[in-house]
Amino acid sequence: MHRQGIFMVGALGAVLSLCSCVQPPAATDAPPADTALAVAASRVAWPHSLTLVGDGFPASGAPCRRVGESAATIDFLDHTAILVGCPTHGDAMQLGGRLVATVDGITLVSVPLRP
Repeated sequence: MHRQGIFMVGALGAVLSLCSCVQPPAATDAPPADTALAVAASRVAWPHSLTLVGDGFPASGAPCRRVGESAATIDFLDHTAILVGCPTHGDAMQLGGRLVATVDGITLVSVPLRP
């Protein structure tokens, strides 16, 4: 029994020493920018009054989204532009389009189609 006890203490010591080698990530480690954008975009409470198209605009994971036809957007749709909804006014301003409305807290931007 004494040998088993020594063996168990030795094995426990080895496990504890291995565990101490693993360190948690530093507080300054941040997720990649594209992951952070996707997480932020997924946390937006998009209103049911808007029909969303795609998973980000101008690229996947971006905070803004294309917006399709609904009762709230019918007056802003145009065959020469893309209608985009952004969760913040700052995000909307970065698209270079024309701000057309705010619907349920989402800023709508008409972004001209590029030839």
